[in-house]
Amino acid sequence: MRSTRCRLLFAVLFASLLPRCFVFPAKIVEASLEEVGGPSLEVELFSLAPEGRLRLRYDSVQGENNCLKYTGGKARLNGVELEQTEEGFGVIVVSPIGTGQVCTDPEWAFSAPPATEEVSEFEITDSTGQLLYGVTAMAAKRSLALQPGRPSITPGGPLTLAWSPPTDQLTVEQVTMGIDRLAPPNVSARNGRIGFLVPIDVEPGVQDVRLSVSAKPGTAHCEPDPDGCTTLYVPGPLLSGSGTVTVVVQ
Repeated sequence: MRSTRCRLLFAVLFASLLPRCFVFPAKIVEASLEEVGGPSLEVELFSLAPEGRLRLRYDSVQGENNCLKYTGGKARLNGVELEQTEEGFGVIVVSPIGTGQVCTDPEWAFSAPPATEEVSEFEITDSTGQLLYGVTAMAAKRSLALQPGRPSITPGGPLTLAWSPPTDQLTVEQVTMGIDRLAPPNVSARNGRIGFLVPIDVEPGVQDVRLSVSAKPGTAHCEPDPDGCTTLYVPGPLLSGSGTVTVVVQ
């Protein structure tokens, strides 16, 4: 079962292995959206199955030390109602090193949209409010290519690669070209373009450019808080084969 309940169960089991450690139920409050502080949406698409989870995250609910139980609303993807797999609950762990509280998030399951779908529209709504999140190119296969129309590639000169879809939020950890490894801040990634200077000692001829990159699908919109939505990552199978480009150095 892929849910926040699994993480909570792990925390409880781990706590049970510690000496003089005790687990108590947390205060769980059933509330509407207007009673939740800092509500936000989180989307995760799984690597090993064409499915994912939509989670309702929050900062507080009727007080700082409460866990949310959310049963009064509906979640939808592109207008289709989703199955709720977690209502939300929590525990308090007391140990010699301190006291901590673990809350699970309300959660819904969804099937991955078609790879051709430009924007996947998520919604959580009840009688008191509504949260909306548009995710761009969530299930699209990622690709990397040489940016067309650029000048010849020469040692010490610029090289620009094109990432598709360009709406992704990219983090480039490392670029390898020949025996050289480049890392930020020597590499820029913005609007689907990845640029850097070719190492001065690269041999002329055919060279493989290899990227170590992580990506998150872009946000088409997020309401009512523009910063209140996130997608965890692009699953590995959608990145497979997208990290290498062959170029010719003059």
